[in-house]
Amino acid sequence: MKKFLKFLFIIVFLLTLASCGSTKSEYNHSDSSIYNDGLVYSSDRKIIYKVNYNYSAKNIKDEIKDIRNYVISESGYIESSYEDKKYAYYIYRIPTDKLNDFMKYIDEKTGYKDMNVSTTDVTTSYNYVGDILTDLSNRKTKYEQMLENNDLTYDERLQIENQIDKIRNEIADYESRVISQQEDLEYAKVTINYRIKTNPFLDFLVSVALYVGIVTIIFIPFGTVGLIIFLIFRKKKNKLEEA
Repeated sequence: MKKFLKFLFIIVFLLTLASCGSTKSEYNHSDSSIYNDGLVYSSDRKIIYKVNYNYSAKNIKDEIKDIRNYVISESGYIESSYEDKKYAYYIYRIPTDKLNDFMKYIDEKTGYKDMNVSTTDVTTSYNYVGDILTDLSNRKTKYEQMLENNDLTYDERLQIENQIDKIRNEIADYESRVISQQEDLEYAKVTINYRIKTNPFLDFLVSVALYVGIVTIIFIPFGTVGLIIFLIFRKKKNKLEEA
């Protein structure tokens, strides 16, 4: 029994550590504090914000146009989009420092909105990559200083130049990661799934009308052929009876 309790305590302890170490958080539409206090706040932490909306309105074309104009006016942009007659989705990039205002703007619109928010703290990885870049830059400088030695042999010089090229490639790789991460930090990603708000009763009537139409289309040709065959056989039968 003691061994079982000890094992159970270890499991609970490990699960507690795992939950405390998580750097990702999620919120849903019921979190009213998001609107009261704002999602984004001043901090030294490096946090990436992602917001997803399911948005229903009677005229999504007008809503898409209004939201697009607002995004552009706030120095944001459209990353990707898709539209058809009843559905559309847009991925917007909103300056992170203007995300609170954008969310209030969406919340004040009349359409139905369902929202989900996720935040990811990348401070540790961001600083780690920065430290690596500093170290690579220092190493590169030392190798470049070594090339100033005129007593180097051809092979020695070639080895140093190869090391410099290798470090340059590593720097380029890490800098591309920083640029990508910096884009996510400066511009929050907002995805909106638009759907036309419909009347359930009207949808039912349309479905019934469609069903009746299909049945009618199928029945008329076959019914007509059947009626002709029936009349032909009846006529023949009458002739035989008269004979």
